[in-house]
Amino acid sequence: MLVCGINLSGSDAIFVLLSGENTSFEHIELNTCKITLGNSDDSQDLRAFQNTIYAFFREHPIDVIVIKKKGKGMYAGGPSVYKMETIIQLYDQCDTVLVHPSTVAATMKKHNPNIPDSLYKYQESAFAAAFARLP
Repeated sequence: MLVCGINLSGSDAIFVLLSGENTSFEHIELNTCKITLGNSDDSQDLRAFQNTIYAFFREHPIDVIVIKKKGKGMYAGGPSVYKMETIIQLYDQCDTVLVHPSTVAATMKKHNPNIPDSLYKYQESAFAAAFARLP
């Protein structure tokens, strides 16, 4: 199973691809680790983001896309985050699920995976989201 974990931060969609199971997984190194949305009020920029991210999804045989849900209050995302989330959820070639941060934290605590050295620090939340969905 190939899982694409995504963390939406500011105007960036940050990716991690994991394959396998939570007891034995592999981090798939990518040339593209994040895609940035330009002006979230400009329909051309939204279409460009959609085209770029859908091309990324088509390039990899992803079984499920996992988006780390944004919290409420001061942890809530801005309008760009919700627009990117919607665009990703509308991708119809595989399932897309949202995972709550507490579910992600509980899974990470339960299994305590070794974070791959090939991962950038800014990808750790996306890694955790993907890991939470591994069988």
